[in-house]
Amino acid sequence: MVWDADKAEVIVVILDDFPFVVSLAEAADRVRLDRDDPENAGDLEALERLVEKVNRIARPKGLIRELTAREIPPDGLELNGKKFSGRIFRSICLPSSRVWAVCLTCGTETAVLEPELDILERYWLEELRMLLLGCARDAAHAYLQQAAGAEKLATVAPGAGPADLWPLTQMADLFELMGGRTLPIGVRLTDSMLMLPEKSSAAICFASEHSYAGCLYCQRTNCPQRRAAYDPDAEKQKDFGL
Repeated sequence: MVWDADKAEVIVVILDDFPFVVSLAEAADRVRLDRDDPENAGDLEALERLVEKVNRIARPKGLIRELTAREIPPDGLELNGKKFSGRIFRSICLPSSRVWAVCLTCGTETAVLEPELDILERYWLEELRMLLLGCARDAAHAYLQQAAGAEKLATVAPGAGPADLWPLTQMADLFELMGGRTLPIGVRLTDSMLMLPEKSSAAICFASEHSYAGCLYCQRTNCPQRRAAYDPDAEKQKDFGL
């Protein structure tokens, strides 16, 4: 689906109807439920019922808008005339002007399940929503790889890592580039820079031979989303071949 925003030249691709399946195996791994332990048989049956319901009604989504990028040394980036700044831009070498703003979400459809769930099942549902967000990410990356003809994509996001890496406050400007504080995929950005539904993400993507991770700069321990170990020498690097 392609959504034409108020201005004719603003074309946003919306991914809202793609095949996906959350398997019981990945769900059990996500909630740390050992499938080989007989004592977990009852919980596994309950989790399987929840997974079936989620697969039946969920609709993870993605919104993608291509932007024109211009680097502003030493630590700035201009996207469609809007300027951003942060330490992450010192380390990024954009291979071309093809850059995309991307917002992904688990969707709001699974909210109808909440009233019938107990505390444990609500925890499971939150973890299943993370898997749905991953499904949206896979679909968006597949689309972008096809559009860019690139095997590998790099992703950076406001608020990922230390505060000055790419300040979270600039999320508002990124949302403006995608259409405003409320996007047509149902994601809303609050005044405190929180995305609703909470299992949503927003970033810029670009084709690259290297991956980039704000995790390299971040000293937060026990982060379930960590993609790379903290590297105190990260600022000295130009290419992060992760």
